[in-house]
Amino acid sequence: MRIAVLIITFLLTALTVPTAGVALGQGTPAPTAESDYFPTLEQLGDDWIVRQTLETKEDLDTDIFQTFVKRRYGGPGGTRAAVDVRPLTDAPGAMLRGWALITAEVDTLAFGYEGGYASTRELASVPPPEGCLDARRITGADDNGYPVAVTFCAREDVILTAFVSGELPNLAGHRASDQLIAWSLESSST
Repeated sequence: MRIAVLIITFLLTALTVPTAGVALGQGTPAPTAESDYFPTLEQLGDDWIVRQTLETKEDLDTDIFQTFVKRRYGGPGGTRAAVDVRPLTDAPGAMLRGWALITAEVDTLAFGYEGGYASTRELASVPPPEGCLDARRITGADDNGYPVAVTFCAREDVILTAFVSGELPNLAGHRASDQLIAWSLESSST
């Protein structure tokens, strides 16, 4: 009897809970190009500029993500930074399915950097940045030997990616990309 009740409850839930993507304006609001989830130039320090901000829905699973907003920064000495923001829909399981897609992205990206794949294992035991439910990290070097660090942060409402090529003031490696995540979360709460 108990199993029958569980099956009926599951079927009723599956049939009555919408699974289509949530349009912008419903659920968690999408980030704006001017503010939400993006570090400020003041946080980054002197000689930083915003090089590009763009929003795309191309090749986006709209059952999981509302939109995909990217901001690219340029800093002193050729240092580059980027933050990608993917707000999640309210669809059941969107966070778990989104994180599964990001995990696959991490594995693919890690092979593109010298030492990147090994770093994902080494950094797996580092606790997520504050405010993240889970995190994945990559550190390594690009084809020119320039240091690269990437932090992926899962939250209930959004998945963030922070990328640093070079160093932030007094920070290198995953500490630099983690700091971008911290600044992003700080910006989202103001």
